[in-house]
Amino acid sequence: MARKRINSSQRRKQRIPTSYGVLGVLTLAIILMLVRGNNKPESMSLSAEVPVSNARDASASMVSSQPSSVDVRQYQEELNRQRAQSAQARELGLKTLPLKPRGDTISIPLSFVPQKIWCQGGDLDTIKYATKNDRAKDLLITLEGIDRGGKNPFVRTSLQQLTQGANYTFTLPRPSEATAYGLYICSDSQKENSCQRKNLQTHASLSEQLAENPDAARAADRIFFFQNLVIDGSRVEAWRTDDFSHEFQRSISNHLLKKGLSASEVQTAWKTSSTLKSAPIAIRKDRIVLSLPYNDPRCLQKRVH
Repeated sequence: MARKRINSSQRRKQRIPTSYGVLGVLTLAIILMLVRGNNKPESMSLSAEVPVSNARDASASMVSSQPSSVDVRQYQEELNRQRAQSAQARELGLKTLPLKPRGDTISIPLSFVPQKIWCQGGDLDTIKYATKNDRAKDLLITLEGIDRGGKNPFVRTSLQQLTQGANYTFTLPRPSEATAYGLYICSDSQKENSCQRKNLQTHASLSEQLAENPDAARAADRIFFFQNLVIDGSRVEAWRTDDFSHEFQRSISNHLLKKGLSASEVQTAWKTSSTLKSAPIAIRKDRIVLSLPYNDPRCLQKRVH
């Protein structure tokens, strides 16, 4: 079958629609791009149109409109006060036992614990040489108001009981203010039920007297142990007894005077504590723990051999 011939002009007429189609597609693509570029999210255009100064003012007004629940200055002052109290407690070696009052009374739980020390004499050694009978209840443990009269709780005990360890609880009328008490161990052959007025001297001095004339040294009742306890209606406080420098004396005296103790009470407590130098107390399991040191018997055995 013969083919129909097509001239050049007819060929150009057939190609023209294809070119227009391509141009139309390009034109439509450009228009879409322009439309998309102009149609940005409304929130973006609004945020760009807000002046910087106005934005700051708006932010400030929002902050100022929120109620402030914390006084920064007051908080800082309280924090500084607590830090100062903690630093002072460390310096003075303060130990505190919270109390649970029962009506008009408070109870002071005490544990006396023997403590071995290597080749050194301790409280129990002095008591041993100063008493005539280890089992006789000629020793007195008492809790007395310093420089105060009146009745005081006490318990009679022996050297044997103290060497084994002992627990006691003293009950006191609930103080309305901070009050200075002395916790004593003394010999009480006269059954006076008080330690505060007994003879007071260092363990070293008493040991020398016992070595020179034991009968004469044993004839007088003496104080062997002391701790100053400051008691109010809700807690017991004690201070360290391993620093007897003038600087520490000044610091602890100022602390006790600020708590409301009298100058006489403070002076008496310092004199008794610095003379006997009893071991510092500890607080364990809601009890006041009092160490009674004594020479480890193995030290004497080693010397004998």
